[in-house]
Amino acid sequence: MTKPHRASTGTPPTLSIHQARSTAIALFCLLALLALVPGLVVASAQQKAGTAPTEPPTSVSWQPLGEATAQWLGWIDLYRAKLWVGPKTNAQNLLADHTALKLELCYLRALTPDDFIQAAESGLPDDLPPAQRAAVDRLHNHYQRVQPDDCYQLVYQPDSGLKLKYNQNTVLTDTTPGFKATYLGLWLGSNALAPEVKDALLAPLEGTQPQTAPTSSPATPN
Repeated sequence: MTKPHRASTGTPPTLSIHQARSTAIALFCLLALLALVPGLVVASAQQKAGTAPTEPPTSVSWQPLGEATAQWLGWIDLYRAKLWVGPKTNAQNLLADHTALKLELCYLRALTPDDFIQAAESGLPDDLPPAQRAAVDRLHNHYQRVQPDDCYQLVYQPDSGLKLKYNQNTVLTDTTPGFKATYLGLWLGSNALAPEVKDALLAPLEGTQPQTAPTSSPATPN
């Protein structure tokens, strides 16, 4: 005689604590894997389409050159200047668009934007081409008042143009061709505002000829 069939009550079997913990761990791992898959798929698609993120350009191997302290009236210290150049820089290609250059000016006295602008305008040509004139005006609009120990940097790299930095913060980037020579020429060009500063900055550079400064010409704020 067969035993009577027991009807199902519909209650699922109870999991042990060990089984429940194993199930939870497996579920967590599965969710983590699913979270990674979209990123892997997107990266793979980007690589196939040629749009994968590229590495940032290699930074310049800056080589320190000269230093100088600019003075006004021959005895009032205005700023300390330091110059860095990229590899293979010489006196002939110093201001060319294909060479990197960094000039740092750390101030020893308080100066206003008008001080910088007036000094720069006194050394710039009157007949600048329109594109150069516009670039100069843009840069001048970003000058700020400085206090002792504030620093400006003019940093030029061929792939990113000329950057004006104030206490290490970039406040302007300009890619106008030839602007490097126009503006950095105020310190390093044939008609530099402070020839004695130029001579000190470029003294270590191969092929540089000293530019004698008239004793009556004081250095300007920039």
